[in-house]
Amino acid sequence: MTTRTTLLAALLSTAMPLSLQAADTQTPQQIKEDTARTIARQLQDPAFSDAALRLFTAQASSGERDGIPLHALTARSHGEAIARIDDANRQLTATKGLTGWSQGVLRLRLYLPGDADGRLPAELDDVLVAVEPAGDERQLTSIPAFDAHGKRHELDARTAPTMPVLVLDVDSQASARAGVMLMNQALRQANLQARDAGAMATGAELTVLTGIRLKDDEEPWFKGKAEIFAIVSGMKPGKAEPQIEIKEMEYLDYDNTTYAPYQDMVSWADYGLGMANLQLFERDQEDLNYQELASKVAGAVQNHLATSKPGASAVTAIGKAILDAMPSSLLVDSNDYVDSFYLIEKGRSYTDLAGAGGNATASFCPHVVGTDDCPRQ
Repeated sequence: MTTRTTLLAALLSTAMPLSLQAADTQTPQQIKEDTARTIARQLQDPAFSDAALRLFTAQASSGERDGIPLHALTARSHGEAIARIDDANRQLTATKGLTGWSQGVLRLRLYLPGDADGRLPAELDDVLVAVEPAGDERQLTSIPAFDAHGKRHELDARTAPTMPVLVLDVDSQASARAGVMLMNQALRQANLQARDAGAMATGAELTVLTGIRLKDDEEPWFKGKAEIFAIVSGMKPGKAEPQIEIKEMEYLDYDNTTYAPYQDMVSWADYGLGMANLQLFERDQEDLNYQELASKVAGAVQNHLATSKPGASAVTAIGKAILDAMPSSLLVDSNDYVDSFYLIEKGRSYTDLAGAGGNATASFCPHVVGTDDCPRQ
């Protein structure tokens, strides 16, 4: 088992260019601040500023306000400043272990004050470019922002500004989407994930997530939507081997809101013993590297299972091993580690089931593919 985990770590490390594996003299926060300063100055170029406005306008017309990928903004531009922006995007993509999985993790969001009624500014050349700061958001009092001359300003972290502000940050949902694909592939390569060919065929048994609500938690104005992924875990059918799958939950944007996703969470053809865990993790921490996380999860689960006998206790042990493998920064508060639902049973309904941590309530419905036994309300 140790050999397999070591090989997995070695395989994952090859996805990162050697030039970006070396320790950088700048922290990710410093890279983002330098990039924000460069963007603020570059907005004085009418071609660059107009391109940004066109991308924001196109997104707004589709009803979205999640921000524009930085690589899309720089794709048709050239020059030394653009090269610096692109290099920063590559560096931060590498720090998240997503080289080869994402075109770039940085984005620009446009914050609009409430009285703007969604109207975009006519020009962006005098708009401040802020950076989402590192650290516990509940302790923040200000966030850095830069003007066209490169001058640093401090904006109030809790009181929303009265003018439009561009915010440079990591696109949490896009990076989590790429991270989920990377981790699932890594788990398959580590023999920790198998998929039954008939898992979604007529007659297959599933457990569907029909409702979920997260505990209320105030977010400051500069934050975008949350990003949440789920880890489903248990045992393979008829084998004393763990089964782990990562699932996206892109719809779960805000706390204090009830969602009815009707998402297939457990395909029982892939899980034995008639039970599985479901654990939710939120936020895209600055230091979260998906390659490292996949390797840690694989190693921790394999080590715990080696001392466990197959059964309900082993399924619970797998879930707790996954928590043990998480970086400490992902477990600091309820914003990052959301909650755990241990031993969800096959064929059983749950209504407003409270998670082990008390941060989430969820409802689950057993469903047989091809029937209408789990109708939408």
